[in-house]
Parts: sequence; structure tokens; C-alpha cells
Amino acid sequence: MSETILISATMVNDLRARTGAGLMDCKRALVETRGNVDAAIDFLRKKGLASAAKRADRDAKDGLVAAYVTPDSLTGAIVMVSCETDFVAKTDGFKDFAKGLAEHIVEKSPGDIDELNAQIFKPSGASVKDTLASLISKLGENMGLRKYNLTRSTGNAFVEQYIHLGGKVGVMVTLTFGNPATAQKPEVKTLAKDIAMHIAASSPVAVNRSEVPADQVAKEKEIAAEMAKGKPVAAIEKIVTGKLEKFYAQICLLEQPFVKNPDITVKALVENVGKQAGDAITVKSFTRLQVGA
Repeated sequence: MSETILISATMVNDLRARTGAGLMDCKRALVETRGNVDAAIDFLRKKGLASAAKRADRDAKDGLVAAYVTPDSLTGAIVMVSCETDFVAKTDGFKDFAKGLAEHIVEKSPGDIDELNAQIFKPSGASVKDTLASLISKLGENMGLRKYNLTRSTGNAFVEQYIHLGGKVGVMVTLTFGNPATAQKPEVKTLAKDIAMHIAASSPVAVNRSEVPADQVAKEKEIAAEMAKGKPVAAIEKIVTGKLEKFYAQICLLEQPFVKNPDITVKALVENVGKQAGDAITVKSFTRLQVGA
């Protein structure tokens, strides 16, 4: 006759605290593993992975964008984690995971999503993939790591992040200077925050014209020329040129009207602050992530 193992309420509660799984799942795991806590954790992890697989075909159109910038403002990461509903996106467990993941990316510098998934996530002691699977099991929704970006800069740069609409939109922007000390000037820090807020609101796709893909420009020219079809050649050229100027003004950050003062462009704003700071300021890069996009 096999020995009966007594599973106490304390054992169940302790396992629940360590795994986040439901009470009945924890009790079942302890019964199956005859009270071996480590084996029970493995049991629940495997169950979590199975649950995650069952939910993988459900749309995860909601989620959260989180970002982290190091205290020296030289390195930053931004990440988007998806889920099915806004309710789950607002839970502490989901928010903590997303924020912790941004810090993890800065510390571990994964090369891609696959490498990130395989890395050990310090808060849980398990891989990022298994940690997410446990969260799926606990919260009952499909989830995924959609996108992330890591920026590392030198001493003549300043990385800023901005999270908008409760985490539905996130921005990370990098400014560079001729003098590293420029980054510490109040007007420059304000500029970085203002540009990040502007990017969140205006959704540019490139810093300047040189970053716009050639095929996208060609497509815009083709559309403009087709719309002007039947007009004199000289008129068509002017129409195409005018359409392209409007196109660039819509998608290029530096050419967009600044949201806080539409009378000036972002380029003019940067130049004005540069004059105040006594240094040339350049918008080196930016990343904008939006839930559902």
C-alpha cells in the first residue's frame, strides 16, 4: 500500500505564492508529485505551457508598451507585450512583467526575440518564455512579445523615453551633441521630452528624408503622377513635387509642425534649443511602439 501524503493548506498557499497558479491547480500539483515542491513547480510550469499553447490561436490585440532608460541616460530599451484585453493589461502582474522585461533587455542585450525568450528572467528565475507562459496560465489570456528596441549611446548623447495613454503608445528617442556636457542642460532635457511627446502624438516614420525608403518615395510619385494624368508635363512635375513635399512633411519628424507650437517645425525647435545650449543638436534616432499596430 502506498503511503498517503498529507497536503496541508500551508503547502498549497506557499506553492501558490511561488508560482501564481490557482489554489486547486497547486493542490493537484502537490498531490501528483507527492508533496515535492520543486517537482510541483515543474508540473505547473508544464501545465502553463500547455495552456499557453491552447490559447495561442486567440488574438492578442491589446497589451502594454514599457521602457527603461539607465540613470546616465545613455542606454534604453522599449518593449511591447501583447494580451487579449485591456483588463489584463492593467493588472500588476502584467505591468510588472513588461517593465521588468525592459530592464532585462538593457542588462542582457538580446539579439532578437528568440534569444530574449531563452534568457533567464531574474525576477522569476525561469526563462522569459516560461515566465510568460506562467503569466498566461495565471491570467488566462494569450500573450506575446511583439517588438522591442535597444539603444546604446556614447557620452555625447541623451536617451529619453515617454509612455503615453497608460502604456498604449511608447517612444524612445536619442539626441546627440558635439559636447557631452550639453546633455545635462535643462533646456536639452526638456527638448528630448518634448520630442518624445511629439513623436507619440504625430507618428512620424523617419527622422528625415534620407531615411524614407526609396520604394515608398517612388510609390508616392506614381500616385501623384496618376492623379495629375492628362495635365501638361510641366504641370505634372509641379504637382508631383508639391505632393512629395506634403508627404515628407507628414512622415519626417524634422519637417512636422511641432505639436506644442505648430508655427515652427521640429527642425526649427531643435535648432533654437541648440543655439540656447551653445551646441549643435542632432536627433539621431527614435522608436515608436503602439499597441495593436
